[in-house]
Amino acid sequence: MSRDKRRFQRAEFKVEVSLETDHNFWAGFTENISEGGLFIATLADRALGDPLSLEFTPPGYLEPLQVQCVVRWVRKTNPMDEDAPPGLGVEFLDLPGHAAAEINRFIHRRAPLFFDDTLL
Repeated sequence: MSRDKRRFQRAEFKVEVSLETDHNFWAGFTENISEGGLFIATLADRALGDPLSLEFTPPGYLEPLQVQCVVRWVRKTNPMDEDAPPGLGVEFLDLPGHAAAEINRFIHRRAPLFFDDTLL
């Protein structure tokens, strides 16, 4: 059984992101993306389940898109692992179908970030 339990294939994707809640505004950079969500490298301190309004330019788009997301996991700063930046794993809640299709095309043109080790 694969150790990677992700529902969607991911690809490396680096772009600036704006995060907003009812009371705060932050910036960050994406590390990877899937049809279901993305990882944002940021020092923004959010809790699991927190809703976010996210603005970023998806692959294949010329203009930014604003989507609603929810925080699904949080990575804190770890001085013992400098290759793993702090940040948030967010799930898209209202990603338009055409944006999901563009992200899917983008991902399938690239090598996956995670591999099923049972196939090795």
